[in-house]
Amino acid sequence: MNKKLLAVAVSAALVAPAAAMAGEVTVYGHAQVEVASYSEDSPGSGKDGVAVEDNARGRVGVKASEDLGNGLKSFAQFEFKADTTDNDTDKSSAAPGGTDGNASLTGRVSQVGLKGGFGSVMLGNLKSPYKYTGGVKYDPFVTTSLQARGNGGMTSGSKGHNGFVKNMVGYASPKGPVTVGVIYGPTENEGNFAADVKYSAGGVEAFVAAYDDGDISDYTATKVGGQFKSGPHK
Repeated sequence: MNKKLLAVAVSAALVAPAAAMAGEVTVYGHAQVEVASYSEDSPGSGKDGVAVEDNARGRVGVKASEDLGNGLKSFAQFEFKADTTDNDTDKSSAAPGGTDGNASLTGRVSQVGLKGGFGSVMLGNLKSPYKYTGGVKYDPFVTTSLQARGNGGMTSGSKGHNGFVKNMVGYASPKGPVTVGVIYGPTENEGNFAADVKYSAGGVEAFVAAYDDGDISDYTATKVGGQFKSGPHK
């Protein structure tokens, strides 16, 4: 009985904010297509010829927020990758002779959270601070056939610079010269987490980021980097 009452109470608490959020909803997205020419000498690569493809650039999403007063806001977000060139919901085509194994509409970020002077706290399928510190943010060819990840210049996979991390609790500090981001997933044995610390001021940016997948394979990764701006150049 107690468990049933608790479930009803939690459901009721979630329904009310959801109804309130309906007043401030933003639908967003973009669609892009590229024509790529592949020529690889390695046997069995499956990439040879010309392809018209999206390469994970299409996006569609919904954001909702509600002002709770006293500087506090609640928010929710659902974002999906939308393959502009392939309408196969099971598996989309990649370069000639190969497949990428992704559905034409796949989940990216899905989260709910609170934002205030303390920063932001969120729960759901979250962006990894490891992925979005340096990495894909620095690559001018990201989400194209020339991108570094998957081509030997950057790690891929959800533990690296591709994908998102499910069942996580996250925190992002307020904007400022020094920012901190953390996501953590409690498990039966050891929680997996990703974190970053970034300094940015006067056209100079420096960071350190780490990832630890302790719940599955005890995979760890650390990176240190930065960039500086001189006129129009970085």
